[in-house]
Amino acid sequence: SVARIVVNGNDHCTGALINNTGNDATPYFLTANHCLTGNVSNWVFWFNWESPTCNPTQNSSYDGVSGSTLLASCSSSDFALLELSQEVPLEYNPYYAGWSAVNTAPTSAVGIHHPSGDIKKWSYDGDASVSSEWGGWGNSGTNTHWEVLDWDIGTTEGGSSGSPLFDQNKRIVGQLHGGAALCGNDFSDLYGKVAYSWDCQSQNSGRLDIYLDPNNSGLTLLDGFDPNSDVYANDAMAGEVLGFEDSCASGAIAQLVLVNAGTDPLTSADILYGLNGSVQQTLIWTGNLAPGSSEVVDLELVSLNPGSLLYEASVSNPNGVTDENSANNLAFVNKTILGPAGCTSTSILDLDEGGILLAPNPVDHMLSLSRVHAEHSVVRVYNAKGQLMAQREWLGNTLSLDVSQWTNGVYVMQSQSVVTGKESRISFVKQ
Repeated sequence: SVARIVVNGNDHCTGALINNTGNDATPYFLTANHCLTGNVSNWVFWFNWESPTCNPTQNSSYDGVSGSTLLASCSSSDFALLELSQEVPLEYNPYYAGWSAVNTAPTSAVGIHHPSGDIKKWSYDGDASVSSEWGGWGNSGTNTHWEVLDWDIGTTEGGSSGSPLFDQNKRIVGQLHGGAALCGNDFSDLYGKVAYSWDCQSQNSGRLDIYLDPNNSGLTLLDGFDPNSDVYANDAMAGEVLGFEDSCASGAIAQLVLVNAGTDPLTSADILYGLNGSVQQTLIWTGNLAPGSSEVVDLELVSLNPGSLLYEASVSNPNGVTDENSANNLAFVNKTILGPAGCTSTSILDLDEGGILLAPNPVDHMLSLSRVHAEHSVVRVYNAKGQLMAQREWLGNTLSLDVSQWTNGVYVMQSQSVVTGKESRISFVKQ
C-alpha cells in the first residue's frame, strides 16, 4: 500500500493506499498535509519500489500512477487524503491498508516509508507509543499525535513524511508529521492520529470519516483489503441480459451473457430465469468455457402481460458444485410492456440501459459513457471475477473511464440512480 511521492521528478514524501468500509478499492491515499506543495494532479506515485536487500546494487523497478485529487486535509493532525486519478491496476498487487480511529495507543509500531526518496524501508518500535501534540511550528492542540519515543530498528528521514504508522494489528493509526529521529540518535517521531483526523473539522474537506466510512456504518477500525485475494475455482457470472425481443407466441425471448469468472474451466451451470422474482424456466447449460471467457446463451420464451416488469436471470452450480462467489450470479433488465402480448400488438420499451450509450465496444483505452438525461448516479465497473474495478459519481451527461491498464476480458458497467435507486447494466469488452 505504501508509495513514494515524486513531484517534478524530485523526491517529495511518502503515503499509503487506505481502505474504506465499502471494501471497494476506491484509490484513497493518505499522506501529510505539509506535503501539499505544487499541484497534486501532477504528482506521481511509485508503488512496489522495493528490494529484498537494504542496499541493492541495481535500481529496482516500480509501478507508477500519475495524478490525484485532494479530498480532505487538516493542519492540526497534518493529514491529507487524496484520491488517485485512476484505479490502481490489479497487476500492481495493490493493498488497501486497514486503519484504526480508536484513540488507544498502539502497543508496538511499524513505519514503512521512503527515507530521502530511497527505496522502501521500514522501522520498528517494540514499545507503546504515547499520546502527544505537535511541538513544531504552530499549535496543533493537545492529543493530536502519536509519539514514537525512539525506534528499536531503523529510523526516518526527510521524504518519510506522510508515511503510515501501523499498530500491532497492522492497521494505520497515523501518518508522519515530523520529528528529530535520524540515523545515529534515539529521538522521537510524531504521527498525526487517525483518531483525531476522523472528525478534525466540521466540513467534509477537513475530516476522514466521510470518505473512509462512506455508508456511515459507525466502524472505528477496519482491516485491510486485497482485491486480488478473492480468487475462486468455480465461479459462474451472469454478465448481462441481451436481446429481449417480442415474439409470435405471446411472450419474449432473451439471451444471457454467461461468464466463467473462476480459475477452472466451466463445463456446466444451472440458469434460472423469469419475471418479477418468480422463476419460470430452468436451463441446464453445458459447454467448455476457459477462465475469463464468455458465451451468449439463448433463453427460452417467457409469457408476458402488459405493465412494468423485471426480467431476471441467475446462474448457480458451476461444474455441479456450489458457486464460490454468489455476488455476481444475478443479471436483470427492466421493461415496460404496452398492450396485449403478441406478434403485432406488443410494444416493449427498453429500460435496461437507462438511455446510456457506451462506446467504443470493444474498447482498448478510453471508455465513454453518454446519456440524454443527466441525474446524480453512481457508476461501478466489475471485472469477470466480480471485483470492483472503478467507481465514479456521475452528475452530467458524459463520463470517461481510462481502462488502458485493465486486463483484456468482459466487464459489466452498472449505473445506479442516487435519487430513484434504479440500476442499469451494460457489458463491454476490453481488448
